[in-house]
Amino acid sequence: MSAVILEDRGLSNDKFLLSFLRNRVHVHSLPQIPEDPLDDLTDWFSESSSVFNVLKDALQSFHLNRIERLNSMQRKSKDLLWWPFTQHNLVPQDSVTVIDSRCGENFSAYKIKDNKMMLVPQFDACASWWTQGPDSNLQAVFVA
Repeated sequence: MSAVILEDRGLSNDKFLLSFLRNRVHVHSLPQIPEDPLDDLTDWFSESSSVFNVLKDALQSFHLNRIERLNSMQRKSKDLLWWPFTQHNLVPQDSVTVIDSRCGENFSAYKIKDNKMMLVPQFDACASWWTQGPDSNLQAVFVA
């Protein structure tokens, strides 16, 4: 989920961003933070509570939609994906690995274990060799 949160200084930047982004990104404006360093910000947080509540609701909705999508992926995988060298009917649905994200050579695999949802880090061992091949430094080692 993307969001822009601005401190309102009377410039109406939130209205410009809302029209420019055409509601693709949440845009919220908070009251100006008091300049007095001794201010405990209680009044500021009270004035800002509606913005924080809208943002919290949007984050919760985004997260619930994401979990719902992840939970449906094992079921949908056989109809939507082609797995080379695989007899699809021989693969049990609960053995399908759902990959939530990737960073570098690692995946975050979505798993449900003991009724707990979790993201488990997994190393992308085969793709790094089969699809990208060794980098030029490693190729030099193989040649030597």
